[in-house]
Amino acid sequence: MQHQLFLYPLSVGTSMGECGTSDISITQQMVNVYQGVDEYEVEIQNNCLSCGLSNLILGCGGFQTVESVPSVILQQLGSGDCLINGGDFIARGIPVRFRYAWQTPFTFTAKKVDSNC
Repeated sequence: MQHQLFLYPLSVGTSMGECGTSDISITQQMVNVYQGVDEYEVEIQNNCLSCGLSNLILGCGGFQTVESVPSVILQQLGSGDCLINGGDFIARGIPVRFRYAWQTPFTFTAKKVDSNC
């Protein structure tokens, strides 16, 4: 008699393989002074255990900087939204980073993301 072994993928994400904005962490710290104002480095992490994420939209209404941020990293879309990483895939363990300079730190919030499981 021949036996067959079937392997099924085990999902370890937050909700059966689907991940969302709750799997995005956004941290920042002051790292320098740029043109007389504090410079902050922002790090955006995908914490989903089972999926890559793309098309990340952050709330960024009122965001200002005296330091240029490449639009491929942070693209202001209008209506208070910003597209991160050009909408490209963000893998777990490979953060997206950028720097900006302003008098006070800005609070970015994850509003929307696509899960690529």
